[in-house]
Amino acid sequence: MRFYVGGYSPKISVCELDVADGSMRVVTDAPTPKNGSWLSVSADLKTLYATVESGYDSGSPGTVAAYRIASDA
Repeated sequence: MRFYVGGYSPKISVCELDVADGSMRVVTDAPTPKNGSWLSVSADLKTLYATVESGYDSGSPGTVAAYRIASDA
């Protein structure tokens, strides 16, 4: 089972869980804009969304980044 991990780092990790033995591994990392945090997958499982927080003192609003999920994922 694949899942995604993000959290204020310059990457989102694509991870895999082996449900038979409980082991996890990082499959690959995708670079992200600065301060990516909350993640959500679209209902059709084709797009991953990540919030991009700009910081309270920056004067600019946060944004949302979208990533296409590979069909082999």
